Amino acid sequence: HTDKTRRAIFAQYRKAQRALRSYRAPEQTVQEHAGVRPEIAELALLVDIAAYRPEAPDVSVVEQAKMFNAKA
Repeated sequence: HTDKTRRAIFAQYRKAQRALRSYRAPEQTVQEHAGVRPEIAELALLVDIAAYRPEAPDVSVVEQAKMFNAKA
C-alpha cells in the first residue's frame, strides 16, 4: 500500500509478531493467527481495517495499533 497509515498498522503487526516470536503462516489469515495467539486479537482487527476498508484508516487507528506494542 502507498498509504502511510496502512503501512504503519502493518508495521505494528509485524513488530508484534517479532515481539511474541509468533509468525503468521502463509496459509493463515490474520484472524486465524489471532485465534492461535489471542494477545494479538485487538491488533488483528486493526489490521483488517487497514487491509480491507476502501478508505484509509484514521490516524487514531494507527495510535491504537502503536498502543498494542506497549503491551506486547
